Amino acid sequence: MTQSPSPKSTIIDILHVANWLQGRIADILAPHNVSLQQVKVLAIIFEQTGQFATVGTIREKMQDPMSNVSRLLNKLVEKGLVSKEHGTDDQRVVHIHILPAGVEVMSNSRQAIDEGLDVLCHLSSDELSSLSSLLSKIKE
Repeated sequence: MTQSPSPKSTIIDILHVANWLQGRIADILAPHNVSLQQVKVLAIIFEQTGQFATVGTIREKMQDPMSNVSRLLNKLVEKGLVSKEHGTDDQRVVHIHILPAGVEVMSNSRQAIDEGLDVLCHLSSDELSSLSSLLSKIKE
């Protein structure tokens, strides 16, 4: 008779899978010279559809309390992927714009992630739905 997994061992399994996926994504993004957090920032700015983003907007949409948005933005500026300019009405507000090179890196990175993360392809749609539901339930 097999023993049911404990909540603790299940959490450890989830963390192992999460770490493994993060490592896999880091390997996929390495040739593009960006991190997953940098790709997220580029996508957030890009989704502002022709407008600019602010540090506050990016921080809010990152959904990662550990992200250091200012540091991420400085790296992206150094790489020539985004630009920063101070607002004309309020010099404390910084407007962030994605540059064409940033759009290209974001697009190529997203495509590489999509192609490289085929780890769930062997699951049926019912299994994917169950997995998604269970993960959502954990977050509640």
